[in-house]
Amino acid sequence: MKISGQRALITGIPLREVTTPEQFANAARFFASPWARAVTGQNLVVDGGLVRD
Repeated sequence: MKISGQRALITGIPLREVTTPEQFANAARFFASPWARAVTGQNLVVDGGLVRD
């Protein structure tokens, strides 16, 4: 974790493997749950770390 001012950036190690339907469903389930209520206006790439920005 790298802390810069008031922001903390967490760098994760990508899986580098194809996402399974179950993994994709887990991400969709999270964003449909009350836990994601504070997440707005985001694009999420569920690809197991295969694509880099």
